[in-house]
Amino acid sequence: MWAFGLGLFAAMLYWFQLLLLTQAKLSFGPNQWIGLAFAILISALSWLRFVTTTAGSFRS
Repeated sequence: MWAFGLGLFAAMLYWFQLLLLTQAKLSFGPNQWIGLAFAILISALSWLRFVTTTAGSFRS
């Protein structure tokens, strides 16, 4: 059950990073592509962690 909670937390982090991404896009200017790639990478990693922890909680 705690794995599901971790997955939920990772999902909240994912949405928070999307929010930060929109803020960064507004303020970055020419460097927005660097911030975009960085935020997408971090979001993909946290989304992958969310999927694996959710699958793990269903298995057990």
